[in-house]
Amino acid sequence: MLSPLRVLVTSPLGRLVKRPLDDVFSSVSIASDAGEFDAVLATSPRFDVVVTDLVWRSPAGRFLDGMDIIEALERTQRTAPVLLAAEGTAAELDLLYEAARHPLVRGTVTKQAGSRALFEAVESIGRGEHCWSTDLPADLRTRTETVARLLASRELIAHLAGAIAAKRGHTWHDLAQQIPFEKRTIEGAPRVFGPALAALGDAEDASQVNQALIFRWCGEHRDYILSWCRRHGLGQYC
Repeated sequence: MLSPLRVLVTSPLGRLVKRPLDDVFSSVSIASDAGEFDAVLATSPRFDVVVTDLVWRSPAGRFLDGMDIIEALERTQRTAPVLLAAEGTAAELDLLYEAARHPLVRGTVTKQAGSRALFEAVESIGRGEHCWSTDLPADLRTRTETVARLLASRELIAHLAGAIAAKRGHTWHDLAQQIPFEKRTIEGAPRVFGPALAALGDAEDASQVNQALIFRWCGEHRDYILSWCRRHGLGQYC
């Protein structure tokens, strides 16, 4: 007997998993882009579980990551428990730490875990439970020091990180032309970044944080910084 759960899969490759899901669940809808997502929400009843890719890798689309899907569900008042599908790479961690703490997100599954793990996670979340993949960091919902928290902590940090990640300048002087802070304030950035990068484990000591390290750190976290800026009112850097 098929599970009665109504499942929405939002992913550019969603159709690849539709057939195996159809063998388990009575109602499976696929949205592989923003247009299909809008159409599904307009014509379908509420969903019991929404499965979404953590990273979409569709630079030309309206949806770039799972947080875009979550915000769209909230905006359209079609909220449902969310299962994040991740690849489990280090490059995803900044986004994963933010997304996993969202109240709609009830679990994670890694794509390499296979169909059975996906089915079990959907069933578990559909029953009102949580289901966190053991292939991902155990502190996803408890870690206090994250890049998301850092960017939200100080307006200067968010603007500087966004401008650097967007390659708007290579010196403090360049950045002073791009962000709404005076050059002398920007030059004090190491004192602001220092304790935060040390807490994140990205610097051995706060006193060692200088301009070169800040620029290098922003480059290493570029994709996430630009995603965060895009979703938090700093889209001018994206």
